Amino acid sequence: MTAVSQEIARRDGAKARVLEALQRAGLNGCTNVDLCRPEVGGMRAVGRVHELRHEGHTITKQHEGGGIYRYWLRPASSCITYVTTAAAVAQRPLPPLPDAAIRFTPPPTMPVYTTAPTRTAARPTRTTSTVQGELF
Repeated sequence: MTAVSQEIARRDGAKARVLEALQRAGLNGCTNVDLCRPEVGGMRAVGRVHELRHEGHTITKQHEGGGIYRYWLRPASSCITYVTTAAAVAQRPLPPLPDAAIRFTPPPTMPVYTTAPTRTAARPTRTTSTVQGELF
């Protein structure tokens, strides 16, 4: 087994243990201190939480003060997923535009430019000053 495959196996094991700890905790959740124990996720447990989120798990986090955060795993049944097809979207009629959007005129305080505004004042030039005298 190569070093790379050993590292991948270690990460996957830690990720599975973090997921299991979050599932066991239920509504109480787990703090980052709980997850960072060596038998759960180790020092990179929050990285395993990030990977679980990337895989589609819904994990929420709340700051409890100091450096303590609490993590909760939401069950998949609490998430609603909408699936649609391009044909179904094409068949939906567009909502009507409100009348205000059709008859919009800028308010009198808003400047209306017919061409790009030009700068009339000359740009100030930078001046540098030198001190005359002897250096010690």
